[in-house]
Amino acid sequence: MGNAIFHKGNIPSLINKIAKNAVGTVPWKRDINLSTGFSSENVTHELGHVFENNFAGGILPATVFGGGPADVMVSFVNGNPSGCLLIRWECTNINTYNEYVTIIGGNYTWPTNEYANHSVADDFAYTFEHTIYGSKFSSDVALGRLVWMEVFLGLTASYLP
Repeated sequence: MGNAIFHKGNIPSLINKIAKNAVGTVPWKRDINLSTGFSSENVTHELGHVFENNFAGGILPATVFGGGPADVMVSFVNGNPSGCLLIRWECTNINTYNEYVTIIGGNYTWPTNEYANHSVADDFAYTFEHTIYGSKFSSDVALGRLVWMEVFLGLTASYLP
């Protein structure tokens, strides 16, 4: 994730406000926009998006168009990532908890109204964030997601120089 570029200030804050009052956003592949008041957990979440995009490779970001590890993780827990219409960072067709369970949640769901419930990309980044922070959050992550992320990160780390 060494190619992440951080932006903080008026324009990133405006972009984040437009994006449903987010503290951070990754508008493309590696740029991270941060508003004031962000936490280390927020940064880790956004780095999860950059990690997904870097891992997937290609010209188009996986966080928008799919095809990255988020799709693999959601499929692993018996979700249907392709059920997220149009873009992976905002599944506009998820309006109820049952729709979330069918499209993203599968057999290992987040609680009702959890941040990860609305998109495939945020499900991955939220799982990444909670796994990185270990005991502080890991009890919040459904077991299937936690196991998948721990194995994925362990395998990925073994290929780093």
